[in-house]
Amino acid sequence: MSAFLGPIHYWLYGKIQHVQDRTARLAQEANDTCSTLAESAQATVYETYGEPPARQTDLAELIDPTNIHGWLARQIQLTEAREAALLKELSDYCGNAAWELAEKVFVEDGKRLGESLVQANRYDLTKADGLYRAFHDTFLAGMPCDGGFEEVSSTDSEIVLERATCPKTGLWTQIGVSIPEMQKLYQGWLAAFIAALNPAFSVAQATNAGKQRLTITRV
Repeated sequence: MSAFLGPIHYWLYGKIQHVQDRTARLAQEANDTCSTLAESAQATVYETYGEPPARQTDLAELIDPTNIHGWLARQIQLTEAREAALLKELSDYCGNAAWELAEKVFVEDGKRLGESLVQANRYDLTKADGLYRAFHDTFLAGMPCDGGFEEVSSTDSEIVLERATCPKTGLWTQIGVSIPEMQKLYQGWLAAFIAALNPAFSVAQATNAGKQRLTITRV
């Protein structure tokens, strides 16, 4: 990535902020409905991983100009760790109720972000690759140089993509949060996001020859 702050850095930081916003909503709703210990759970997470930057602060005021790549990579790691650690803490306190609440928050977040892109009118959402481009520009999946989904096939009605591994599972294992439950949350988010973009399409995830496969198809 460039040593100078440019559009790609704001693009990536915008995706980081999507996760920070979702984590904040999760913490707030957990505090309201899940347990009086939810506030303590958030405090524990912040003690370990630090608090996220204020939403209104411009990236140029936050980033280390001598290490743009490293700073952004660190923010991705911290942002995803905060959310996973918060879910681990909440599930320890509230059990299944925490996962039910998280499922609601993730689905609402996917729907909200999808609807915002429909209103922005930046993508051709009548075609499968347009929906994928919207997903790629929204979903936090590591640094651009980390690699990601590669196109297997594409038509207007269907796009099939694969990647070698899910980069998030290693972090989830390290934190000790349930991998199946985390995967379920992300699947719910993705389904809600695609449905909000265009309900004529569906999305499916599977494993193919050891690779993670993502398929967006016109119903």
